[in-house]
Amino acid sequence: MKPFRLSRALPVLFATLAACAPALAQDNQSDKLFHDCRAAWADNNIGAADELCYKSLTAPDFKDVPAEARSLRIYNYAQLKRMIGNWEAAEELLLETLALEEARAGAKPDLPLARRLAELSIAYAAQGKWPEGIDVVQRMMPVADQFKGGERAAVAEIFRNYVPQVAAAGRTELARQLNDFSESAPAPEPAFIQR
Repeated sequence: MKPFRLSRALPVLFATLAACAPALAQDNQSDKLFHDCRAAWADNNIGAADELCYKSLTAPDFKDVPAEARSLRIYNYAQLKRMIGNWEAAEELLLETLALEEARAGAKPDLPLARRLAELSIAYAAQGKWPEGIDVVQRMMPVADQFKGGERAAVAEIFRNYVPQVAAAGRTELARQLNDFSESAPAPEPAFIQR
């Protein structure tokens, strides 16, 4: 099985995704812990950020945080877990935030929901859970054209990595669609190349 490779384009997706929504603070214990988590993360104190994000999500008043802010916090914590290589925890958190986004978006997927699908597809690929990942990228495909710039290049890289797996699963039409999208958003030229 082909290993999943994270390219130069994917860090752009992660950085962009983390900054996409406001903090939506409420002045409660969970809010303070989440703010402290983000500050520790920004200072590259990953151990403290991990602990503070966990405490933010388990604080008694977390249930009082609006659903949009809860989803964002869970999503950010999933990104932190992914960053430190805890793919199982990232998957669990992504499924939780995805459920909140599906309740918000309803039957019509949108960009915030697609961002969570993109992260989940990476978590599945990293764990070798290709069949689950294929289902996720299929759900992401109708929304893929909404991604712009670096996010679009990152999604193209995700799709590029899934094409052989999708083709091997006998889903040739989906493989063709993923490949076409990947070719429409080529990977950026490495930064070290000077023209």
